[in-house]
Amino acid sequence: MSARPFRIALTAALAASTAVLAILCLVALNAGGEARLGPAPLMKLAAGYARPAEQLLAPPAPTPEAVAEAERLSRRALAQFPYDNSSWLRLAYADRLRNGRLSPQGVALLRRSYDLAPIDIYAGTWRLRFVLENSQSIPRDVRKSARHEFEALWRDYTYRGELLQMAGDLQNPAGRLSAGLWLNRLEKSVAK
Repeated sequence: MSARPFRIALTAALAASTAVLAILCLVALNAGGEARLGPAPLMKLAAGYARPAEQLLAPPAPTPEAVAEAERLSRRALAQFPYDNSSWLRLAYADRLRNGRLSPQGVALLRRSYDLAPIDIYAGTWRLRFVLENSQSIPRDVRKSARHEFEALWRDYTYRGELLQMAGDLQNPAGRLSAGLWLNRLEKSVAK
């Protein structure tokens, strides 16, 4: 009979700790990545850093200060979760914004994103647009990775409209040509 009060107390403690952790997660998400008690961080959450970083880089053209802050937040997100592909892509985009073109460091960040997620169902269309808009700075291995991602997403009918729209909206003539060649090859393979 003495085990029952212990189980009730243990269940209550588990419920309370779950509620506290859920509240800390919400605070970390909405407070820029950290739930703090004074100077001490109680919880850090990668998505809490990533959301404001994404907003800082949103159009219209972000200021240099916003780009620097977005980089700082993205690096903090990666410190918590190194597999956050969107943060790697944000850093590559910030590199492009800061330098006026994609630098070798930006290419390395983009390559890292492909190493982590060769096909990204969440950011794939954005990443493909980014590669094609910067095609003059993209080395052959990264371009090959992009073509494979394009082909993989094309095989899923739900992405075809998005890929066609993206290809039609490209501003870079070299990128538009590459996308057209990829589409032509895929449409021919479907017709066989």
